[in-house]
Amino acid sequence: MEHAETQYAQSVQKPFTALRNSTIISFISTFLSVSFGAFIAYGVSRYKVLSETRMFQLLMLRMVPPIVLVGPLSLYYTTIGLIDSLTGLIAIYFITTLPYAVWMTKSFIDEVPIELEQAAEIMGANRWTIITEVVFPVIRSGLLATFLFILILTWSEYLVAFILSKTDAVTLPVELAKYEGSSEGRVYGRQAALSVGITIPLIIVGITIRKHLARGFSFGMIRK
Repeated sequence: MEHAETQYAQSVQKPFTALRNSTIISFISTFLSVSFGAFIAYGVSRYKVLSETRMFQLLMLRMVPPIVLVGPLSLYYTTIGLIDSLTGLIAIYFITTLPYAVWMTKSFIDEVPIELEQAAEIMGANRWTIITEVVFPVIRSGLLATFLFILILTWSEYLVAFILSKTDAVTLPVELAKYEGSSEGRVYGRQAALSVGITIPLIIVGITIRKHLARGFSFGMIRK
């Protein structure tokens, strides 16, 4: 009896561990993706560091089915010791969401009048100051929309997390799948609670940023 209660107590802790893992992985990878993506997008918008062809090739990288990549990636992660680690999942999520961050952020930067930057330059501002104190504050709503959209992708991602995690880096979607097919009543209740906990934040965020998503996915052609 005590052994059964101990097992149940341990199983109760697992969703909280998965919640912690999902939160850490999603927010860190999203922050990195949007941060790097914003600077790359600025270079593309103002200095054409990537041609239109390169930009579409960058976006096409995101269209590759994850199952094609996770097999070889799993072997590589095992070799370098990143399998079943938060760092490993953060790295792959950062790389795979970076194209979205670049594309969406560029559409907002394109709308910032170049005259604002020229005025700041005349007043003695360097390029770093212009980017961080002139351009980014103007597009902060776009950066927030991009951040929340990528957060949705990483929060709900299942396949990569399932293959690259075992115990230590299990995320909420992977943890939720473990309860499928169980006949215990309290397990069903926990599964329902997890489902609601995963879904409700995504619905709220999706409703909040729907207008910005339309502009981001149309590459700036749709205005407010």
